[in-house]
Amino acid sequence: MADVTERLPYAISRKLQSTVDQVAARNGRHIDYTVGGIPFRLRLADDSPLTLETAPVQKAQQDTEPEAGEQTLAGWWLRSQASWHEGAGAKYAESRGEVKETSRFLDSLNVDPWTAGDLKLLRRADSIATSGNLSVAIVPTDTGNTIVTGQSGAVRKYTDLGAGPVADLYIGAGVSFTNVVATEVYWFAAGNDGRVYSGPTTAVTAAPSVWSLTGANLAKPTRIFWAKHRLWAVNGHKIYDVNFQTPGTTGAPTATAEVYKHPSASWEYTDICDAPGGVLFSGHGDGASHLQRITLNNDGSVPTLSGATTTAILPSDEKALRISSLTGSLVCILTSKGVRVAAAQASGELVYGPLFLERDVELPPTAKPALTAAGRFWWLVWGDSQAVYRIDSSIEVDEGVFAYASDMNAPAATPFVDVAVRGERPVVVTSSGGLVCRHETELEAEGWIRSGRIRYRTEEPKLFQFVDVSAAPLQGAITLDVLNEADSEIRLITWSKPGTGTLATASVGTEVGPVRFMSVKLTLTRASDSISGPVIHGWQVKALPAVKTQRVYTLPLECYDREQWASGQEDTDGYAGYARDRYYGMRAAEDAGGVVVLRDYRFESPVGELCKIEGMRFIQTQPGSPDRLYGGFGGVLVLTLRTLT
Repeated sequence: MADVTERLPYAISRKLQSTVDQVAARNGRHIDYTVGGIPFRLRLADDSPLTLETAPVQKAQQDTEPEAGEQTLAGWWLRSQASWHEGAGAKYAESRGEVKETSRFLDSLNVDPWTAGDLKLLRRADSIATSGNLSVAIVPTDTGNTIVTGQSGAVRKYTDLGAGPVADLYIGAGVSFTNVVATEVYWFAAGNDGRVYSGPTTAVTAAPSVWSLTGANLAKPTRIFWAKHRLWAVNGHKIYDVNFQTPGTTGAPTATAEVYKHPSASWEYTDICDAPGGVLFSGHGDGASHLQRITLNNDGSVPTLSGATTTAILPSDEKALRISSLTGSLVCILTSKGVRVAAAQASGELVYGPLFLERDVELPPTAKPALTAAGRFWWLVWGDSQAVYRIDSSIEVDEGVFAYASDMNAPAATPFVDVAVRGERPVVVTSSGGLVCRHETELEAEGWIRSGRIRYRTEEPKLFQFVDVSAAPLQGAITLDVLNEADSEIRLITWSKPGTGTLATASVGTEVGPVRFMSVKLTLTRASDSISGPVIHGWQVKALPAVKTQRVYTLPLECYDREQWASGQEDTDGYAGYARDRYYGMRAAEDAGGVVVLRDYRFESPVGELCKIEGMRFIQTQPGSPDRLYGGFGGVLVLTLRTLT
């Protein structure tokens, strides 16, 4: 294929203009157009008119869907959202694969997206206590909402998530309880003295059961966990099976030897969780981070424990800090860089997915993250922020990635360092020792949600025109903002009339666009009674393409060796082979990519437009020249050109 910089495949006479565009000198000649520098005159007739029309921006689409939807409508470009239950993290508000609509969003604060088709305010965070607490556990009873907290020098019980009486279950001067676990009957607390303490959750005890962890490193934290009807502990590079008999009985402390000791003394076990057929342990050291598994053999009268076997190895720059299991085979891994979910295989191996809920910066070593499971959800806190996140194990939005969203935020600017959950009500411990719990009835004063970028799967500019929001009869207020490419918020409207069931369409106007993308932000404000608020059912954005207009020329051009002016005078530019040279010159331009400059010489100053040759048609109905040189080549050359500017 020829290039415009190469020789043309057919030699052009020196008498012909160059294919490199330049304004041709008229010198008394009759020229209507030059195409790529080659001169032509129009050959107008009823059956060969010159036409100039606007090229269509949108192509016709065929609707093959079995149900009506946005793809059914003509004209507007539409993007809608009618649910948010697939969680945060969606950079773009676009469908996935076979899914025709998205149920994800970018981020949120103080809103509840977990009910499909409804978006509403979360109940507010309520302060239960302001100081003294280090850790928290839920007492798993069928009724009641009792929590147990570890403190400096005490284990304390809060009844009904802080609304009921508060009592010290145990006073232990000089001991800080940094990790607590509760069963239906007993509490267990890990002390900073290398011991594990236990007593009944129903009564105060002055003399708890105590187990000493043999060889415990007091410079390392101790974590305990109830799994497989046993109490486990980790400290430094050691794993312990706390072989208790009757918690809460009096007597001298009992020594507990380790079940397994990691070969590297620099290793640190960080957490414990239940797993199919065994117990999982997370840890890191020597530039590596692993998950290990200890299994129970129940063939004999007394269960025996295996050694620790590695079930998963994390990337070398990532540390496993907390682990928690759900639904039998899924394990959530909170790492120094984000969250991974692993699936347990029949072999006992763990296959984990990609990072999600990724941190902007790696979690600092001083942070105290926490992770817990309840129902189908995981809840986590990072230890360096005032936020609780919820992960839904039942919604896998991508392979290995699960739905998540911000779920509660602190009323005070103190990081959350521990979390427990009862009936979807998280209870957190703050770094200052406070306790914060989700209020039973009152809503957050305000919350917001932001969509991903609306770009209609193209980077071409758009003119965003209207936004519609549907909601239940209004309680409180809804504010609509849009964000442009610079992430600047533009306030469009606030709806606040009580009981309004149909909200007015908001006009975007000229304040946004033309732009490649736009985002929607909805702010929900509760009603004056504190227990009522707006419920949003969906939004829809209408836009039009803002692609620069293109036009299509259809030019019938004379292409003979010798041509005549309207007066009948023969054009002096003609020569034998003139038609042939111009025809093959245009073919060469088309083969080279078809981009040429079209100049209109019917104006005083020849107007030039960059065009693409979209088609060529040569029509010959009679000999091209009387002397029939070159086969009598000559006729009408019909060019179809699309403007590019």
